[in-house]
Amino acid sequence: MNPEIERHFERADLFLIRSEHHIQCEFYDDSINRSYYAMFHAITALLLTRNIVRSKHSGLIASFNQNFIKSGEFDIRFSGVVQKGFELRNKNDYLSAPINNLEDTQQLLHDAKDLVKACREYCNR
Repeated sequence: MNPEIERHFERADLFLIRSEHHIQCEFYDDSINRSYYAMFHAITALLLTRNIVRSKHSGLIASFNQNFIKSGEFDIRFSGVVQKGFELRNKNDYLSAPINNLEDTQQLLHDAKDLVKACREYCNR
């Protein structure tokens, strides 16, 4: 695997660990942020397999959907997972009252783990 792709997966793994830790500490907004960034790095790695680089979050998500969801290479549910993570992260990072919902936070972490795993499996083919 390309060293740059490996580094993105290392970051994704680290963010998943941090997300779990933040849940244990009841820092749900921080957990959501870390879960989203785990997905961000996994998708960045995935796009790099096709030499696609995006600097904006919206561009990264659009490229993921266009290149991997529409082609059927990735389950369509991952499109919704990434979009939900992006929206929750934005709400938590920019609103004065962050989301403090354990259930949503745990679900996002679970979905982020699934996405990182799927991206890694694709990149290891």
